[in-house]
This record gives sequence, C-alpha cells and structure tokens, in this order.
Amino acid sequence: CYANGYGVETNFAEAVVWTRKAAEQGDAKAIGNLGVFYLNGQGVEKNRAEAHKLLLRASELGNAQSMCNLGQLLLMEQKTSEAFGWMKKAADNGHAQAHYFLGRFHECGVGMPKSEIDAVASYLSGALQGDAACQGHLGICYMLGTGAEKNPSEAIKWLSRSAEQDFACAIFMLGLIYRDGEFVAKDEAKAAEFFQRAVEKRYLPAFSELALLYERGLGVEKKQSRAMELFRQGATLGGGQCLYNLGCRYYAGIGVKKDNGEAVRLLEQAKSKGVREADEFLTAIRREMVQ
Repeated sequence: CYANGYGVETNFAEAVVWTRKAAEQGDAKAIGNLGVFYLNGQGVEKNRAEAHKLLLRASELGNAQSMCNLGQLLLMEQKTSEAFGWMKKAADNGHAQAHYFLGRFHECGVGMPKSEIDAVASYLSGALQGDAACQGHLGICYMLGTGAEKNPSEAIKWLSRSAEQDFACAIFMLGLIYRDGEFVAKDEAKAAEFFQRAVEKRYLPAFSELALLYERGLGVEKKQSRAMELFRQGATLGGGQCLYNLGCRYYAGIGVKKDNGEAVRLLEQAKSKGVREADEFLTAIRREMVQ
C-alpha cells in the first residue's frame, strides 16, 4: 500500500519497513519486492548487489515475478545466458511478461541464433495470457510477415487488443495502418486519432507522423503552427525523426525563419540518433556550400 499509494500517501521508506518484516518471515514476494526497492533506490540507498541477492533468493523460492526481474537485472549486467534461463523459468511459471522478453531474445538473436518463428511462439504465449507488449509485437509480426505468414485480420486483432491496454507501440502501428490504408480502408482522420494517443504517451515516432498530417492537412485541419509545435516537442524529447524534420524546415524556411546554422545543428543531432537521411542531407548542404 505504501509503495503504490493505495489508501495512503506513497511512502517508500515506510514500504521498505513493512516489506522487510514480511521478508524476514520468508515471504518470497516480499523478498523480491525488497530486491526491487534496492534496485531502484526506493526507500533505501540503491544497491545492485543487494538487489541481485534478494531477487535470486525470491526466485529460488519460486516467485515468478522475481525470476523475471532477476532476468532483467542480468540483462543489464550483460549476462544474457543467465538472463534467458531465468526468463524461461518465469514463463514456465506462468509469468506473461517473461514471454515478451523471451520473444525479444529470439527475434533479435540475443545470446542465441536469431529465430523469428520462436519469437512468434513466445509472443503468442504471452498474448494469450493478456500481456499487452506480447499482443502488440505479435500483431506487428502478423502485419509484416515476420516469423509467421502475413495475416491482416490477426494483425489488426492483436494490435487492437494491445492498444486497448494502452500499449503505445501498438497504438502507433494502428495509426500507420489507417494512414496507409494497409489491411483497412484508408482513414487519415482515424490515423491522426491513433497518433495523438501515442503522442500523449510520449511515443517518439508518433510526434513526427502527427506533425506531417497537420502540415499537409490530412485527416486534420491544415495547421503549420501545430506541426512545428509537434516537431519541437518530439525533438526536445530526443526524437531523431523530429530533429531531422525540424532541421529541414529551418533550412527551407518552412514554418520558421530560415536559419542554416540551426538547421545544421538539428541535423547533426538527428544524425547522432541514427537518422540516415540527416547524414545524407548534411552531405548535400556541405557540398552546396563549397560550390
């Protein structure tokens, strides 16, 4: 109650006191929760070694949430083999979120050969247990035909279920589907609604997509000032595509006074975020400057 503010004001120091009492009596869940407090520095000084010890103890007592948390901690320590082992145990003990991490291990080939088929199997297991992230990623797999045959109806079904749980990535992907008219009738107004929901969750790719709809007047009233506002918000949060788009507009003088210096600064930031178009544009700008 003290940790989550249920019926009382949130107080992590008090939460630690009562959690420790339960942990001292051998309660596996309490031991694991105490480990999380040490991991995050909530109510106690942050101590990763102590967190590891407590999460391991809780895991050995059979607490599935602690198994999953220990797996995440081991990932942070780049101990991928051990992390996978504990995630697998958590999943085998009915922990839905652990299936998401197993799916990512398989899809990205983390510490093992890449297997998109195994990733889909893991996502499906978690999705059937109601995990929003698994549902979202399963929908994306069906959307792209990754690890499973492309299946529009399954893609929409799982993305929608995930979006109902407010999983930002799924909300954004539904926006792309309606914007492009892929699997559904094209509906830019509906796309804008999904992008707006994703923006409210600070999902960075959504800022740029919604801004472009406002700039072009697609599905929403054409409004350059709103587009610039979204580009700036996304750029402030570190969104590479927003930094790129904002830089382009400073260079062209669209929605702002032309400013080549600011354009280059923004494009350099976008490049550092891995936006390939920013690198290409900077090369073109510099080539133009020496002519």
